Amino acid sequence: MKRTLILLICLFQVLDFTFGQSSDSLKTKASKEFAIGLTAIQTSLVSKRFYGINYNIKYFPTKRFGTGAYIIFSQKKISDTFTYSIKKPIIQFYEIGWTNQYNFLQSSKVRMNISLVNGFSQVRLGDNAFNEKNHKYPPKEISSNYFYTLEPGSSFSCKLISSKDNADFWLTAAASYRFVFGDTKFGMTKDFSGYLFGIGISIIGLVDD
Repeated sequence: MKRTLILLICLFQVLDFTFGQSSDSLKTKASKEFAIGLTAIQTSLVSKRFYGINYNIKYFPTKRFGTGAYIIFSQKKISDTFTYSIKKPIIQFYEIGWTNQYNFLQSSKVRMNISLVNGFSQVRLGDNAFNEKNHKYPPKEISSNYFYTLEPGSSFSCKLISSKDNADFWLTAAASYRFVFGDTKFGMTKDFSGYLFGIGISIIGLVDD
């Protein structure tokens, strides 16, 4: 597992250096791009399927290389109390990080990329019994795990709608693997690593130089 992570990171860095430098050297006058993505996700935590939302926003200083913010939220009611005194256990998962992306295939209709997210995640164990009558407040926190997170992945996009304002709509499917590093107050560290799959809409547009 660690060897795979190291190889993915090295591959990303090599591609970024090689193609990023060549793109910059061309000094093209094309406008820069931005991309906003909203994706429904499925991931694995404590051997259970979790569903949630991923929001990301990226800026492309060169034609193929993008960088920006990456946010995930997911939650699920579970039965395991992890030896705590909990009436109705629930897990909430938060991830925030910085993503770097390289488009190795890019045309007017189709794009494919590899990416790497560096960030932090919180796995929050709560008791939903304290939130049943008033949903304005989150479940009572029992314990939280905090991790440094590395998430290599890849995505495929195809254009759905072209806009005259240069803000095009794309259908995006993504897959990645989350590696977490840190100590736990409940569960084991390996319980919070896992695959992530998503599908959603991306808006990609031009920014004037």
